[in-house]
Amino acid sequence: MFHSIRAIKAANEAAGQFFFSPGSMAFFQSRVSHKLHGPYFVTSERPRWDHKSERRYTIRKVEDNGSIDTIGEFGAFASSREAHREAARLWEADCRQSAPVGYPVEAVRSMAAMG
Repeated sequence: MFHSIRAIKAANEAAGQFFFSPGSMAFFQSRVSHKLHGPYFVTSERPRWDHKSERRYTIRKVEDNGSIDTIGEFGAFASSREAHREAARLWEADCRQSAPVGYPVEAVRSMAAMG
């Protein structure tokens, strides 16, 4: 489990991937929220080729090997708040699914946060 965007960026680069490369970030005018919801985080993009478009928000998930997956549709959310709310819901669902019967979800989240 990664505990910061900095650690995610380092793992992604070490895996030979370019999700956070300056060129990729500039092309999509990407910004990365530093708030993590377990393995989920939020990015916002406004493609360079469409200067009239509004910034849109996307949920991403970091895998153990540092690769980044898009969850749902690219730019699916109109606001950061909506995207973060859904990312938190996804993390809660992951915790519930992995919790043994009768085991508190909060304990699963705490154990995951410790690594």
